[in-house]
Amino acid sequence: MSISAYVFIECTAGAARDVAKDATKIPGVKRANSTTGPYDVIALIEAPDVNILGDFIVTKLQGLPGVLRTQTNVIVDSKLTPKERKIMGSVVKKRRKKMRKHKHKKQLDRDRHKKK
Repeated sequence: MSISAYVFIECTAGAARDVAKDATKIPGVKRANSTTGPYDVIALIEAPDVNILGDFIVTKLQGLPGVLRTQTNVIVDSKLTPKERKIMGSVVKKRRKKMRKHKHKKQLDRDRHKKK
């Protein structure tokens, strides 16, 4: 399952629009907007896991010209759309089927071992 986060980006003067535009070109960035307030850009990103998320922020986002610093807030609850729910359901079913098959194979191996 992937992990999503909002990254709040502080930029050098006048760089916010370019940073937002450049960020949207990076795979994994779902959305990036220049904003008002203490942060100049807010980006929504998605990564396969927290380690890749951290590496992504340090190497990709913080490496953009005009970025001074970032603050990351991981999303801990989100509602799935019907399409996402369907996709997740099929993934879970496949995983359960694979687990049952693996468990059954282990049981057969144990039974063979006992007969010897």
